[in-house]
Amino acid sequence: MKPLLFTTFAALALFACNQPAPQLGAATANAARAVAEPTTFLSCKDRNVIDNNGKPDGGLFVSKQVFLLQSNTFDPFMSSGYPPTGPTGPTAYNSLYAADLIAAFNAAPRFFQEQLCGLDGVFVNLKPCKDPSNCTAEAAENSWGYRETPDQNPQGPARRYIAISALLWKERSHVDNFYDFETELLYELFRRPYKVTWTGPKYGDPNPSAHHSENTPTMTVLASLAHEFGHVLWHDTFRPARSRDPWANDFSKFCRGKFFGDSWEPVPAPDGSMQAAYPPGPWRVFGDRSPQSHKFGDVQIDQIDDAIRQNRPYDFANSRAYYLDGIFRRDGHWTGFFAAISPDEDFIETFRFYVLRKANPSLKNLPITIPSVPLFEGLSPPDSFKEDVPKDHSNRLKHVLKAKEDCFASIYP
Repeated sequence: MKPLLFTTFAALALFACNQPAPQLGAATANAARAVAEPTTFLSCKDRNVIDNNGKPDGGLFVSKQVFLLQSNTFDPFMSSGYPPTGPTGPTAYNSLYAADLIAAFNAAPRFFQEQLCGLDGVFVNLKPCKDPSNCTAEAAENSWGYRETPDQNPQGPARRYIAISALLWKERSHVDNFYDFETELLYELFRRPYKVTWTGPKYGDPNPSAHHSENTPTMTVLASLAHEFGHVLWHDTFRPARSRDPWANDFSKFCRGKFFGDSWEPVPAPDGSMQAAYPPGPWRVFGDRSPQSHKFGDVQIDQIDDAIRQNRPYDFANSRAYYLDGIFRRDGHWTGFFAAISPDEDFIETFRFYVLRKANPSLKNLPITIPSVPLFEGLSPPDSFKEDVPKDHSNRLKHVLKAKEDCFASIYP
C-alpha cells in the first residue's frame, strides 16, 4: 500500500492496446462532489459500460476498464521517465481474474460503480511473488490507489488509477472468502513493526454451520477495490488542487471538518496551526503507523504493537488481547485495526465500510475472536474477546463510527 494516492490491495489499470487515455468530460460526480472543488469524471454511461436497461454492467466494465498490468510496463513510483500517455495492455476480461471482478462490480452500490468508471484505469497487477512464504505481504504492496503527481503530469489534469494484486488469486479462479482475507491482512498488519507474528485473532463465526452472505470472494475483491479507491478519494477530497506540500490539505471541506475530531488528537503543522490529521507522505506504505495519537483515554496502536512484540506466554494484564479488543469493542471508534493505524487509513477504511454496507449483498457481520493467554502458569486463560463491528454498528452501539460513516452517507446516499 503505498501512495500519493495509494494503499493496499487494489488493481491498476492499463490502457488497452489502441485505446487512448480518455479525456475528462461532463459526467456524473465521482469525487467528493460538494465537499471539494467541483470535479467531474467520465461516467459509466460515458464509458459505454451500461446494459440495455441503463445499469452499469460488470462484464462491460471489466472488458473496457480493467487491464492486466505486466511487470515493468508501468511504474507509478517513477517521476523521471514516467509515461505521459499512460500504459497499454490487455484487458482482464478473458483472464483468471474476470469472474471475481465482474461479480464485485455488479455487487457494488451505484455510487461506487460510478467512481470506478471515473478512474483512468483499474489494474490487476501481475507482479509475481518473490517470497512464496509471504505472498500476502507482497499482495498488499502490489496494490495501490494513485493520482498523478505534479512532477509526473505537470500539465494536468491528473489521471487517477487503482491496482489490486493478482497474488490475491493465488493462481486460482477465485480469491479467498472475505473472513479469511481479513484474517490474513490483520496478521500482516501485526507483523509490520517488529516482524513478530501473532496468529491468534481470527475473523469468522465460531459456529461452523453458520452462513454469512458477505463471506465470499466477491466481497473480498469489492473490499480491495474500495480500499484502494479510498486513497484516491483522500486526495480528491482534502487536496483537490495538487501540491508538493504534504500539509496543503483542507480538512474543513469534508463533513465540516468533524470526521477526525472524536478519534484523533490534532497535530501541529509547520506553520503553527493545528490540523485534524497528520498527512501521509507521497506514498502510504502498507502498514505504516502514523505518529498521531488517538484521543486521550483510547487504546493506542503502540500499546498493541508493544504487547504483540513481547508475546508473553502468561500475562497478568492480558494486555495483548485486551488492548486489541479496545479497537473492536462496542465503544470503539474504528472499523478495525487497519483504520486505527493512521487518520488517512481511518478515512479510507470507513469509506470501504460504507461501500460494503451498501453493497448487494451487504456487509452485516464481521465476527472476530481475540484469544486470551493464561494470567499465570498453570491457570486456564480467560474467555476470548468476541466482537462484531458491523453488527454492533447496525444495533446503534457505535456512535462515533456512525458519525464518521454519516459523513460519507451525506454525499453518497
